[in-house]
Amino acid sequence: MPLILESNSDNKLEFEYEGGSAVLYWADPTTKQRIDYSNRLIKRQGRKITNDLAATRLAGGLAICTGMREGDFAIPAKNKAGFELISSDPKSKNYRKDWKELLQQYQSDYLMLLGAHAFENTSIGGLTFDDDETDSLAEPVDSEEVAADLGK
Repeated sequence: MPLILESNSDNKLEFEYEGGSAVLYWADPTTKQRIDYSNRLIKRQGRKITNDLAATRLAGGLAICTGMREGDFAIPAKNKAGFELISSDPKSKNYRKDWKELLQQYQSDYLMLLGAHAFENTSIGGLTFDDDETDSLAEPVDSEEVAADLGK
């Protein structure tokens, strides 16, 4: 069967928490988004190099998040006890135009995890090598030998 070259916008990432789970839906990052993500991770200003991991993960998650599972997220109810469900689906009675902003403000860790999952976890199924040299990857490394090689 051939590998079909198309973008998938029906991905879902489920987060489990005490008492339940929540799902975010997301689209595959484009090549440009992947490059931009990589370029944002490390910043250099003059002689100073900084790691911008958290902000990059958040921006990446926001960029590709396409929705949330109905009934998974809520905000405190206004003028009454309890909560109000929020939805990313414009057809839902619980739809909130600002659903992404609410996620960013109150559940940014989920968006950061989504960014890390989509941009940093690549998987290549069925990767095989034709030579026997790959077996050496499983052998223990002699740290003194490596240190000696690096000193050369």
